[in-house]
Amino acid sequence: GIFEITTIDPVDLLPKKDFYTIADAKQLVALRNTRASFKGKVQNVRISGDEKNLFLVFEGESHEFIGSGDIKKLKEVEVTEEILKELIGKTIKLKGKLGYKKQEKKDRIVINFNDKDAYEIVD
Repeated sequence: GIFEITTIDPVDLLPKKDFYTIADAKQLVALRNTRASFKGKVQNVRISGDEKNLFLVFEGESHEFIGSGDIKKLKEVEVTEEILKELIGKTIKLKGKLGYKKQEKKDRIVINFNDKDAYEIVD
């Protein structure tokens, strides 16, 4: 007979976690377009090339981990570049919608956030 076979990436079968870290890069890619919490150490803060977003750059080897916030929306909740720069060197939890972008050097995992309550300092 004719069979229709659907394969499932084993990463999709991994249990959901309260928060993810840089070690969970493959699972985060599989979860793109959903909401999740990410825990990581902030390495840098910068403004996007089009100057519309603020980026929290997290430490990570396998992928580039970026927290991305819309500058206009963050300003409404009194979050500025200076406030985010205070997070450099600190480990934070960041809640937001996951995005993924395949790039030449390192694939990028993005956590989109637009609220002051989206992040908290862990240590």
